[in-house]
This record gives sequence, C-alpha cells and structure tokens, in this order.
Amino acid sequence: MKYLLLVLCGFVGLSVQAQVADVDITKLSEKDLAGKFLVDVRTPDEYGEGHFAGALNLDSSEPDFLSQWKGIDKSTPVYVYCRTGKRSARVTKSLDSLGFKEVYNLQGGYQAWEKEQAKKEKHKN
Repeated sequence: MKYLLLVLCGFVGLSVQAQVADVDITKLSEKDLAGKFLVDVRTPDEYGEGHFAGALNLDSSEPDFLSQWKGIDKSTPVYVYCRTGKRSARVTKSLDSLGFKEVYNLQGGYQAWEKEQAKKEKHKN
C-alpha cells in the first residue's frame, strides 16, 4: 500500500511540473507574439529603444525584480526576452523556481529578432 501511495504521489508531482523552454525568436513574427504575455527584462533605456507591442518592462537588474512578479498569475504562460537572450534565460529559471507553470525564453533576444526582420525586408525588395 505504501508503495502504491509513493507511485501515485510521483505521478501527481510529474503532472504539475513547470514547462520551461527556449523558443528561437527569429522564427517568430509580431503576429505570433500578439496577445502573448510578453515581458522585456531589459533596462528602461533599452526598452525605450524598441520593444514588442504590449510588452511589460520589468528590469531584471532592479533589486526588487522578483517581488514585482507577486501579483502575476502563475498559470499564465510567460514569454521573456532581453537584448540577446542571456538575461531572459536567467529569468526563466527564476520564474520556474517561483512556481510559474509555463515560461518561455525568447532565445536570441530582441537584437536577433530585429536582425532577422531586417534580413526579411531586404529579401522582399
């Protein structure tokens, strides 16, 4: 009986495991990102230079960064990006440890996305 209980607890633990994944940002369009909960973890100055429409700016270098996530529903899928993908990769791990269920690191960051968009525009002409 104890063995059965341990096995069942193991399955329950697996079913609530968070999903944390890297997503290649260069494969996405603004349309793909529309309606998603996007969080830009760059500084306000970087954010001001350009960002995805509707993205929330939460500067990961701020001392109270993690406390700013307290009011956010942990079941909401979160798409995190920065300039190159390094800060957002660290943030996705932190969000996982805070109990967020679905966290995506937009790998390559805003810089890679802009570069890819410029390349696509060049090939259009």
